[in-house]
Amino acid sequence: NEGESRLEYVQRSLNVPPAPASPAINTSSCLERKEVNPYRQLPLRLLGYMNELGESLKPFLKAPPLSYIYPGSYAVATSYVFVDSNKHASISSAANEGRGYGGYFVDGLVWQMLASVVVPGFVVNRVVWGVGRAGGSKQLQTIAGLASIPFIIKPIDAGVEFAM
Repeated sequence: NEGESRLEYVQRSLNVPPAPASPAINTSSCLERKEVNPYRQLPLRLLGYMNELGESLKPFLKAPPLSYIYPGSYAVATSYVFVDSNKHASISSAANEGRGYGGYFVDGLVWQMLASVVVPGFVVNRVVWGVGRAGGSKQLQTIAGLASIPFIIKPIDAGVEFAM
């Protein structure tokens, strides 16, 4: 429904009635709650960007032992996504008297995997590839990949939010 928050959509999908309003807790959105999710604060949040760093450094990570850093960057980012999705689900279900944890977890996991790992990794990969294809050095490929990260975050988040 238009104007419906993601939390309201998940609650409706799971047939979970909205929690009673509390002056200390705003249940309209997990992100607006008074409880702080430590995984969405710096520096822990930076772990979600490790795969973009790996994609940017990929031209330098071709031969072992450095070649293990590239898949390791995805392992770190994916681990962050699972931990953050768990915390998001815990906060959201607590706002609904402990109900709906699984739905909140899946919703957060799908959103985070798309917005934090899959789509940004692909975009940075294509930026690095494009600069290399145009004849750019490894250094220029890495700089272009790293420089693209701040510009892709908001459009990707908005696109994933729209798609979901």
